[in-house]
Amino acid sequence: MNPLNKIYQITLRPLSRFFFGGEIVFGGDGAQDERNRSYLVHSRVLPQQTSLLGMLREELLRQNDRLLDKNSDPGKIQDAKDLVGRSGFGLHFFPDDPNEQTTDTGFGMIQALSPLCLVDDKETQFQPAPADDVEGKDGKTADYDQESTRIFLRNFDAKSGLASDFSTATGVSKALDKFFSQEAQVGITVTNRHLWRVGEPDNEAFYRQTFFKNANSKVFPYEVYQENKFPERNNYAFRFWVEMTDPPPDFQSLKDSVVQMGGERSTFKMEVKVETTGTVNSFDDKFHDIIYNHPKSLPSGYHRCLLISDTYLPRETLTGLKAVVIGETIPFRFFSTIIGKTENYFDLKRGDMTKRRQSGQFSLLRRGTVIYVPDSHASYDDPLDQLTSEIKNQSAFRNIGYNYFKTQK
Repeated sequence: MNPLNKIYQITLRPLSRFFFGGEIVFGGDGAQDERNRSYLVHSRVLPQQTSLLGMLREELLRQNDRLLDKNSDPGKIQDAKDLVGRSGFGLHFFPDDPNEQTTDTGFGMIQALSPLCLVDDKETQFQPAPADDVEGKDGKTADYDQESTRIFLRNFDAKSGLASDFSTATGVSKALDKFFSQEAQVGITVTNRHLWRVGEPDNEAFYRQTFFKNANSKVFPYEVYQENKFPERNNYAFRFWVEMTDPPPDFQSLKDSVVQMGGERSTFKMEVKVETTGTVNSFDDKFHDIIYNHPKSLPSGYHRCLLISDTYLPRETLTGLKAVVIGETIPFRFFSTIIGKTENYFDLKRGDMTKRRQSGQFSLLRRGTVIYVPDSHASYDDPLDQLTSEIKNQSAFRNIGYNYFKTQK
């Protein structure tokens, strides 16, 4: 990070229900795998880091009157590139376009993003908790046991599964799906742009779409009537940090606004606060150390690494280090557009530079995953240091808020 840059705290407060898409989609134009098409789709609770990046890039262009169309003049196109870079995340993953390869580490003014966290209306911050922070069967401790060179969770309740909690620096923990409540929309006709199958008429394609929204507090209807008041809302918001340079001459930095992000025109109030104007070292200090509500001893001869963001890491790294992984994977794709070349931001066609393009599917380790590595290894002086170096080395991911972690020896 450049000590001359600034750190901005970005808070996104949902103004209505929201929808963040995943692998399962309605219909499609043939580019999506038909096995991923369904009449039932469900929002993710959290936006991807690529969505946060895309929102910031669009808002910088909007606030500086540099949103483009296919008739924009070269000067305006160059201004847009100076503000937000030539492309969003992952341009280098398209080997079919060697002329557009880039070694740029930033996106115009945007240099780096932090992982996402959640905050309540009292500014209490929640971050991913360890996936193995679970209670055992019958209330007994679920702790690690060792057998030869293996470690495993004793008394683990497979029916309850792993934790998907977010927790505070004081250890207050809450399951991710408890921050926001679900709201379903049922029986809406799929439009022509989402044809279920080629030639199928609209009136044969009905769907159910599940959104999320800030959850109502536990106030029963008769209490609302008796006391003549509405249920209070749990005002949870998304928060992350972004490192940015000062804007080019005659342009402005990011400021408060109302933005759209995700599907179905999901709307958020964006609050922008300049937090650091001096030396910038890392986003690591924005997140607290590892805390367990259900204490677990560190297995003898192992070190612990907690992923506080979704993380891309080659399988060979984990097998080479003889790592034990407690967690889950999450599918990941991204779209790519190029300023000055992309004319159609809705249609998707691989290889067509005038339309947005879609990557292949990656598998990321989900935030909250815990990785245990031996404290000694025949090939490495410090296996934990080797693991964290490999995580950081995925610079394209880490640069936008993936591949962050906390360690414990």
